[in-house]
Amino acid sequence: MKVLIFLTLAGLATAIDYEHVLQSPGELKNLFNEFNLKFAKAFSPSEGPMRMRLFRNDLKQIVRLNKEHEWVSGINQFTAMIVAEKQQHLGLNISFSAPAPEEELVLSSLPAATAKDWRKEGKVAAVKNQGGCGSCWAFSAVGAVETNYVRSSLKYESDAAIQTGKRKQFAEQEYLDCTYSSSRDGCKGGWYFEAWSYSAKAGRLATLAAAPYKAKDGSCSYDRVHNGFIAAKITGSKRVSRGEGSMIHAMNSGAVSVAYEVTDEFFKYQEGIIRDNTCKSYANHAVTAVGYTHSAMIVKNSWGAWGMKGYFYTARGHHGCEIYNHGNVPTWKSTGKSDTDADYVPVEDEDCKGTNADGCPCGTVRCSNGSCKHAHMCH
Repeated sequence: MKVLIFLTLAGLATAIDYEHVLQSPGELKNLFNEFNLKFAKAFSPSEGPMRMRLFRNDLKQIVRLNKEHEWVSGINQFTAMIVAEKQQHLGLNISFSAPAPEEELVLSSLPAATAKDWRKEGKVAAVKNQGGCGSCWAFSAVGAVETNYVRSSLKYESDAAIQTGKRKQFAEQEYLDCTYSSSRDGCKGGWYFEAWSYSAKAGRLATLAAAPYKAKDGSCSYDRVHNGFIAAKITGSKRVSRGEGSMIHAMNSGAVSVAYEVTDEFFKYQEGIIRDNTCKSYANHAVTAVGYTHSAMIVKNSWGAWGMKGYFYTARGHHGCEIYNHGNVPTWKSTGKSDTDADYVPVEDEDCKGTNADGCPCGTVRCSNGSCKHAHMCH
């Protein structure tokens, strides 16, 4: 079966037959140059030949994967990277002996919905990019915070009735700077539940506007930085019991921070439902589960526009590369205050084709009430 991959270069969608490209040195060189331009790769002349070898090997693997699997692999920002460079974009430090929350989330006795997508309800903020800092744990933690702070329907008796109705973007940088002591670099990995422990003790987390992400660990000095926790604050966290069924039930109440094992095949993912059988039961990346269908889990990543506009789908009825083993959610308490911060409104996707990451038609965004409108009409 011949698979044509669509790569957007200079605003044009081009169908690429990788097998054909590999047989033509001239076309291979042209594609390599276009790849450099698209992903702003500034390779030095001395490393050019090495990068070209990596690029060619990646194309060979992509051809093989697209013949073997139902999901699609392709060129992306990780193409022509060495292993050490790819690992800088992970950051779940499973070797760091952090005690997971002992208290388990009490699941509702009500049946789970057949499908759930918090994006379609306007409860998920934009995908962000952690860059070359191993801060995925902070992005996973904030992903759950952003959805669960605004969520409008709770089904668990153990949850407080938090209904802030306020969709906001929160600051990964504060978690990166403050979760661990100054002797430990947050870019070298961590755990999402420890970020929530910091918020529980400090009673705060800055908004993204007040503390933009810098992709490096800094000093923890946020006393005078705007606190985004106004209508509700974090009290701690609970763990989701292992297994797909528990995860599905938990996601009916909100987003769940989860661990995932990123393999070399996963780095090449482009679209579709991945069923990765190369995992070795060693989670190395933290992401946020924001929904599910009858056949897949919907997961928000922190690699920018990688994959399906920042998301990936992983197969249900499969071990999921550890995705069902380390689920955690933040717990909340109402402050009794009204959140008067400005609502977060998504930016229209200029690269949109058909629908955007939130499932809205191109030219519109998903408003906090779940409707699709032009951005200026969401206020």
